[in-house]
Amino acid sequence: MSLRVEMYRAIRRMPACVAGAYIDLNNSQLLCMLTMEDDSEHVLERFVGVAEDLFQGSNVLLIEDIFKSARGVMDDTSHYIQEMVIMNDDLVHVFIRCRRNNNHILAFLFQNRVNTISFLVNARSELIKLEAAAIADLQLKNISKLTTSA
Repeated sequence: MSLRVEMYRAIRRMPACVAGAYIDLNNSQLLCMLTMEDDSEHVLERFVGVAEDLFQGSNVLLIEDIFKSARGVMDDTSHYIQEMVIMNDDLVHVFIRCRRNNNHILAFLFQNRVNTISFLVNARSELIKLEAAAIADLQLKNISKLTTSA
């Protein structure tokens, strides 16, 4: 299943979800963006920069190092911060670091009328399917590049 199809299904399955995005921090790319409301598109277009700041900004990396040090974690490649939730008057923004590739971020926008626990549980439940679809799409793109360059 393609990432775009899985994103559409995920958004439709989650109550009050109005948009979703799949972000590659390594390449500063928005791999998939889908919105159910026209006014959400301008917000999603900024998600790459926002996700980079939230998960790779100097202050966030400093905080991660402090937490890892306090807990005796010596692994320099792991990330302490896995999820972030940002709420405003209208929307709830959920950012989740992917498990298989921690440089990929899944982001959803919800209307701010949803129970806080329910949208986080719903977003987490979609992670595995979307991450698998993204990996499959990236592999297909890599195969396509190899065959066209040969």
